[in-house]
Amino acid sequence: MTQVILQPGMVVTVQPEIPHPGLGISLGGWHGRIVDIKRMDADETYVAVAWDSQTLAAQPADMIRYLVDADWEWRGWVFTPEQLLPAAPRDTEADVEQIAARIEAEVLAKMGPSIHAKRDVYELYFDAVDWGDEEDEPEDFFDVELFLDVLHISEEERETIHDALAQGLGAYYRQYYGVYRYGKRPYFLIPSKLTDAPIFGHAALAVIEHPHISAESKQKIAYFACQTSDPFATNHIPYALVSFVSFLAAQDALSLDLFRGVMLALELGSNRHENFVGWSLPYAQQLSAWLLDHPQMPLAEKQWWLWHIGANLDGQYYAKIGKALIPQWFAAAQLPMDTRQELAWSWVWSVDSVGTPPLNWQLMQATFSGDAEAAEAIAQAMELNTQMDVSEEEILADLEKTPHIAPMPDHHGPGNDPVGFLRMLMSMRFGGFFRIPAYIRSLAVVALLTMGEDVELVAEEVFALQSDSDAAFLQEGLALGLLQLREQVPSDLLRSLVERGVTEAKASARKQFYQLGMTHFGEDYRERAVQDPAKSVRAWAAKLR
Repeated sequence: MTQVILQPGMVVTVQPEIPHPGLGISLGGWHGRIVDIKRMDADETYVAVAWDSQTLAAQPADMIRYLVDADWEWRGWVFTPEQLLPAAPRDTEADVEQIAARIEAEVLAKMGPSIHAKRDVYELYFDAVDWGDEEDEPEDFFDVELFLDVLHISEEERETIHDALAQGLGAYYRQYYGVYRYGKRPYFLIPSKLTDAPIFGHAALAVIEHPHISAESKQKIAYFACQTSDPFATNHIPYALVSFVSFLAAQDALSLDLFRGVMLALELGSNRHENFVGWSLPYAQQLSAWLLDHPQMPLAEKQWWLWHIGANLDGQYYAKIGKALIPQWFAAAQLPMDTRQELAWSWVWSVDSVGTPPLNWQLMQATFSGDAEAAEAIAQAMELNTQMDVSEEEILADLEKTPHIAPMPDHHGPGNDPVGFLRMLMSMRFGGFFRIPAYIRSLAVVALLTMGEDVELVAEEVFALQSDSDAAFLQEGLALGLLQLREQVPSDLLRSLVERGVTEAKASARKQFYQLGMTHFGEDYRERAVQDPAKSVRAWAAKLR
């Protein structure tokens, strides 16, 4: 067979399965004209191809904008001769210029002046190639078909799941940039972007929330997201990881080991304030129900998980979840009353912890605190030191039978980036003090009263915390709890507590005590509020007239 000699001006098409280095998608079948050929030596030749008008017109506007944003060329690319085949012309060069001008005007104009219209095409294409002696490391791409194969997703659902992944990717850009930067469904970015675990989390979340995908397929993808979490690798904690755990819990597909392992990975591998990112109240209620009902989880561990989750629900977004969720915990019949009361007191006093964490958590606590003796004892309890009598030959034989296929490549480990790995280890923290959110401490005071704790005892403890930074919230909780129980509290005790509140409480809490006094004892308390030392209280009372 005679070898075709490629020359500038020749029309060519790209061979099948040739990927774009920045997108990961196949360029097979794309047409263009050779604009230049650069021969480095006898064995190394590069061919610059400018796309024809039909190929340019077929590129989605969102993809072109992405290429420009990422400083990739959108009018063509560089290939080796064996990646190209001769093809029949489909247009003229004038057609190409017309389409390119339209793209500049309609797609790229809002992005500011485009350097692509001003630079020489030869420089553009060959600037994209590293002409140095070192070879570029191969790009890692998320192979969506391999991903669906590995999870044994049915042919009937593949298109829908593919669409949901693209939708989730669009949602990622919408969340972080405020606009659908590359469209609502940027399919073309799936290969290059879903290797990033946080971005993969956005895409997988769209799958489990899709109304027309089976529960079986959703479980597989949720489980994959959980298994992908790796606290010892850079950027390997999927977004909304707790939502996947919660979904599996609701599907009765969550094991204790998986739950404990994922929660430990979150604590190790992300900013503590981001542990529950992407969680919503429905997911929170699903996980809570699973946790409270689980027959194999020890009671002390359940109590500890409630304490831990509550301590993490800080900030305006999480407070919306906590204010709905935590009263449900205090009313949970699955927990003995003394367990719930102990949890409430731990939050009122803002103690370090209550209950007993799982063994894997205890092991990390001992390890990070440097308590080698405790760590050894816990490891023995977990049977981590058990020796397995398995020969190396058997292990190698098993590996040959089950080849490793990773749809999401793990290329961030210590072997490829030892400096980054050591830096990550040095920066890791585990456990430590939690500052219990103020609104949770207030809810805990209300809960203690409604759960039958002694009213005078609770009031004494709250007023004893006058110097606490959250004193006003604790006092507001006391007033709210007394308001709910006012018919059950002896009148003389209630009046004495109201009197103490309007004289000792912080200004914002005094309003609640004045309100309680007006509700139960009459208008005298409104008149007293008008004379309160605090301007904010006086203004509040004046509006009640």
